[in-house]
Amino acid sequence: MSGISSQSSSSGATTGADQSSRPSKTSSTSTNYCANYLDIDDIMANSQRVVTTFLQRVPGVGPVLDPNTDLPDVKVGAKLELPLWLARELHSESLVDVQAPKGFNRTYREILEADANCVDLHKLCPNYYRLGGHLARMALDESQDIATSLVDTFHQRYHRLVNYSVSSAGD
Repeated sequence: MSGISSQSSSSGATTGADQSSRPSKTSSTSTNYCANYLDIDDIMANSQRVVTTFLQRVPGVGPVLDPNTDLPDVKVGAKLELPLWLARELHSESLVDVQAPKGFNRTYREILEADANCVDLHKLCPNYYRLGGHLARMALDESQDIATSLVDTFHQRYHRLVNYSVSSAGD
């Protein structure tokens, strides 16, 4: 007999084998993106720098996060450009507030809503949809608006592409 014992099902306890097959309760949804671990486009999107504003003092990391400073601590209200992967983690710990990058702010969302076909998305942000997806999943004030804008932008551009393909097929 193995060293694993089973208790009565009425007590609600399970065997060690049953427990190992369950997903961990400690896994964070903000860091659970292993499916794209080797995807170069996802790596590039996560490397995009975003402006962050520190909401709390962070001791001892000043020169690490900002090589231009001699101060050992990052002060409350300090604005730094950080890669998205780091900003996302700091934001999930309520250490920073993340400002949406240029292509995702309200002005650009309004331009895209008016006519998404007139904007060169690659020039605006090489990984526009991928970065937007990451921003939409973060708990930002603008996350829902960014998600809506991504869908609307894709829909407008896809509709135009289909129209071109249908009208050129008839020629």
